[in-house]
Amino acid sequence: MKTVISFIVLWLSGLTIVKAQCKIITFEQGVAQHLITQDLFATAIDYQQFICPQYFQGDTTQCGTITSSHDNWDASLPDGLIFTAIFNASEYVLIKPVLKDPFFLDAIAKVPDPSPEAMVWFNNRKIGNEMVIPLEDDTIHVDSLDHIQKKMITVFYNIRSWTFCPETPTISGGLIRGVFNPGTKKIVIYKDACLADKVYDSDVSSAALAFKLFFVSSHELGHVVDDASGKLADIFKTEAEYRANVFGLIMTEAFSKLVNMRLTGFQKVIHNYPNILPCDIAYIDRTVKTWSTMDQYFVARIAEAKTLLKQNSDFAKLSKAQKNWNIYACLQNTSK
Repeated sequence: MKTVISFIVLWLSGLTIVKAQCKIITFEQGVAQHLITQDLFATAIDYQQFICPQYFQGDTTQCGTITSSHDNWDASLPDGLIFTAIFNASEYVLIKPVLKDPFFLDAIAKVPDPSPEAMVWFNNRKIGNEMVIPLEDDTIHVDSLDHIQKKMITVFYNIRSWTFCPETPTISGGLIRGVFNPGTKKIVIYKDACLADKVYDSDVSSAALAFKLFFVSSHELGHVVDDASGKLADIFKTEAEYRANVFGLIMTEAFSKLVNMRLTGFQKVIHNYPNILPCDIAYIDRTVKTWSTMDQYFVARIAEAKTLLKQNSDFAKLSKAQKNWNIYACLQNTSK
């Protein structure tokens, strides 16, 4: 009898220890200790190994020659997610209210409608989608595209490549997280873009790594929008960078809405699934709670970025800053 009681006490003690551990355990620790289901990797939006690209991707000679190992997860750039969020009907209906921001609408206003060549490209590109919210059947119907979507076809068509480079360039005390070259029409995202904290005075340090990477990529997309509309050649570099911040933050607010829906979807599944590991519920509940207000976080960042843009636009008009810059860098200042 004493043996049975001792076993029960030890078993209950073990449950208490595991329960306490579940409150603080990270995704990678939980998987390693068989306390969190590995299939939940899709919810690990702050897990560097999953979120941050590690290996050479793309075609530009600015990159190194590191190649992917089959033994490692190789995170992709978020351009596919951006594309699908805009052109997939089920995702677009969720983010369209965000894209109706007056700044966004004004930014794309003078972007030309897609050319016949752009439409041919689009019809081929839309076949492969990377959806944040996976759906069994949700195709893109060209005849139902609205004003925003048509303008964005032109924008995406004007990008010759998205490339990841496993390097961290620096300039004047800052880290370059990404660049857009209006001459080559190429976007390059650099190593540790997912760790961006403060880009041209916009502080995103409290965001998950997935949102930071998405912001840097969307910042560069903002330059492409201004390039396609002709505005990039007419404004000073400082104004261009602060405009790219506003654009990138708007896109990231939209992205956060999709991610939150994905996380709550996983939460419902885990709470109703019979075969789970000890920390699955605690982990998914904590993840949902931690990032549930990210859309409002970015609403506040957008408001701040618009104020910074107004201040820097006024300053740029009085300065002798160079126009027609040959490269636009997403720069994180490390000198402070």
